[in-house]
Amino acid sequence: MGSITEGELVRLSCSASAPCPTFPPSLIWTSGLGGSVESQLQEGIDGLMTMTSTLTFTASLLHHGLLVRCSARYTLQPGGTTKTTQGNLTLNVLYAPKNTVALSSPSGPVPDGRAVTLTCQSDANPPVERYSWYKDISGQVTWKANGQTLVLLVSKADSGLYLCEAHNEKGSQRSKVMPLEFESGQCSVMVPYIICGVMVSLYVLTVTVDVYKHKSLSRRLKLQLELSEKGDATYTNLTIASISSDYDQLQMTRAARGEAHSGRRSERAAP
Repeated sequence: MGSITEGELVRLSCSASAPCPTFPPSLIWTSGLGGSVESQLQEGIDGLMTMTSTLTFTASLLHHGLLVRCSARYTLQPGGTTKTTQGNLTLNVLYAPKNTVALSSPSGPVPDGRAVTLTCQSDANPPVERYSWYKDISGQVTWKANGQTLVLLVSKADSGLYLCEAHNEKGSQRSKVMPLEFESGQCSVMVPYIICGVMVSLYVLTVTVDVYKHKSLSRRLKLQLELSEKGDATYTNLTIASISSDYDQLQMTRAARGEAHSGRRSERAAP
């Protein structure tokens, strides 16, 4: 059996000779195709009897590559042993492109001048013969290029909606639109200014901290100096006042005592 096309009404026939018409063979389909089965015993032009079974179904994409098996079971005698023979067939279903999708690498917004690769993927039998790329501009689809991949060096004019179309001998299918977003690059332009601003802020903060530390240190040194001067002056005054005062009083006391003793001696020596 050759290839079948998706959506086509297909009839598969399985035949086995019936040498004993009284006990014809049983034909069994193992396929999972569903559909309907008809069986009948026919006499051929040679006079031999043949059992034929016909399986009817509608071909679909899901049937592609499916193994179909027909088994003929013979009963050798009533209530006796059986003998089985079988035949196999693999279905080759032809279909137009399915599940067509457009992909972008890298995904997301693309900066100016960077390369982006658009890829079209599709499932088809026979394989896709041609891929086409289109751009949707305000609802108007414009052809861009042919090929499974489309490479762009992105600029602002390239942003928009893209779609691809896959073709083979059984038909074609277009993908859903895929947005290609352009990244303006304003952030990249502003980066040096942002870095400069951060550095200036750090410098100002550093200078402010240094000034604060300098002022704090100056106040501490000034306070220590004032306390030191104040302490030295108090000590000097106290020393001078206490020494001179106590010394003078001490000298005066001793002098007075000396005069008193001299007077007493004079009084004693007078008679």
